[in-house]
Amino acid sequence: MSGDYHFGKGSKKIFDLLIYRCQEKQYCEEQKRDKKRDADKLIRALLDPPLKSPITDTSGERVYFSTTEEERAKFAADLRRDWDYKHGGPWTFNEAVGLISIFVAPYKLGGLLYFPEGRIMRHMKRRRVFLKGGKLFEFNVSPEEDAETIYRNLRRWLRNMTSNLHFMRGRVIDFEPLDVLGPHIDWIGITHRRPDDEVAC
Repeated sequence: MSGDYHFGKGSKKIFDLLIYRCQEKQYCEEQKRDKKRDADKLIRALLDPPLKSPITDTSGERVYFSTTEEERAKFAADLRRDWDYKHGGPWTFNEAVGLISIFVAPYKLGGLLYFPEGRIMRHMKRRRVFLKGGKLFEFNVSPEEDAETIYRNLRRWLRNMTSNLHFMRGRVIDFEPLDVLGPHIDWIGITHRRPDDEVAC
């Protein structure tokens, strides 16, 4: 396993922190702006002035448009829903451009960074290819430290080791899983277990 290779025998992954292209608020603003721009442009092209003769859409089918206000409004709503289907979706996962896997190992914690190859992290581009970037950090855990201290040390290591990476410029780490669970995890229990504590599969 990759954890054993980087952090020694007995290492275990406990969770992943996703890296996003931008903040969720920025993504929502971009979606709102792009939807208005693209959908409104298409609506104007097809319904202004009203069409009385059929046209051929992208699938090759002949489409007729009514000149009634009710039908025009319905068609405009359908175009916006079609935009949502093709380009919409939540910020969660859809805008992820990398991840950091957090590992526990005997007497230490560590992290592996995964990031995409090349410049493929563009707005509204859904296809990603992830490559392993390798070990990001590791540090020792003392049995004298409490859960809050270890959590804050882990948070600091994550910040320090990603702040100067070219790949991370403008990117956002979703710290929510760590911030919710970190202060309550028995870090000493999972990093200082004895070999005979392992349960055979």
